[in-house]
Order: sequence, then C-alpha cells, then structure tokens
Amino acid sequence: MDAVKEFSRLSRCYFAGGGFRESSSGTVLPVIDPATAQPLGEIAECTAAEIDEVVALAGEAQRAWRRESALERAEKLHQAAATMRLLLPEIAELLTREMGKPYKESADEVRWSITATDYYAEIGRHDIGHVVGPNVLYVTDLISPRGTIGRSAATAAVGAALRKANISGATIAGGHGTTAKQSDIEPALAAN
Repeated sequence: MDAVKEFSRLSRCYFAGGGFRESSSGTVLPVIDPATAQPLGEIAECTAAEIDEVVALAGEAQRAWRRESALERAEKLHQAAATMRLLLPEIAELLTREMGKPYKESADEVRWSITATDYYAEIGRHDIGHVVGPNVLYVTDLISPRGTIGRSAATAAVGAALRKANISGATIAGGHGTTAKQSDIEPALAAN
C-alpha cells in the first residue's frame, strides 16, 4: 500500500455501514505529514445528518453483533487481529506519516493493539456468564449487551481504540457497540 494514495483514497470520507462514503460537508481538516509539512489528504468534518446516520447504523450493527454468540464474536475479533498482523507495516507507515512518530513506535503500537484485540476476544468468550459465589448453586450472572456505547479515542488506528480505551475491547467482546471520534490532531487515523 502506498501511504499517500491511501490518504488520498480516504480524503473527504467517513466510515459508515461497513464502508467508506464521501461526505457532503464542505468543511475539512487537513492531514499534514509533520516530517515534511506536506499535505497528505483531508478529512471531512461530517454534517449533522451524516453523524445521525453513523449513530443509527452503529445501533443496527450493535443489535446484530449482540445476537452473535460469545464464541462467534471472539472468532471475529481474532480475525480482526490477524488482519492487523498482515497489515502491520502499512498501518505503522500511516501512523508514522500522520503523527511523525518513529516507525518502530508505530509498529509497536499496532502490535499492542493486536495483542489487546486477541486478549479481549478471549475475555469476551470467557465472561459470557459465570456462577456468582463459590457455594451458590444455579445462580448465574449473564452479561447481556444493551446498546451502543460512545467512546472518544485520541487515535483510533484500527485497534488502538481497544488499547487506549481499555473498556472498548471488553465492551465489543461482550456484544456491545462502540464508536470512535476522530482526533483533531490526527484526523485520518480514526477514519482509517
């Protein structure tokens, strides 16, 4: 993947309903490479209608997600971690280009996100229900997903939201939904 082409592809887009859509907003946030001060792209400041659409679609996705078994959710989270492993060099380059951090730190951040995603997949599988107290028979605490939970993440590069906002990983594994707000400092990371 060419980082400049990827930033260009994402320019003026937002993610909703499983895909990228071009925003109708005329307001954009520039994505600047701090090493060169050259523009990489532009991230749309979504309209109120687009935000409402994203929230509604997130609610629909969460309702479908909670119908999945803990085992199915765990497997999907493990698949997401495997995809991050495959894309590690590309994701790390995008982080480096937008944030200016050394490539090794970017790659480490992606690795930590992969580890967190795998960890929360297993926590979700394990904690779907458990017996309360050592001597109590037939009393089970069943964790039941209730709705979308909003989260704000400074950087949401694929799984970084899972690592930076620890509750999000457990929330997703437990069948809840989560959202990430893009950062004004690194706007392209949330879009990615």
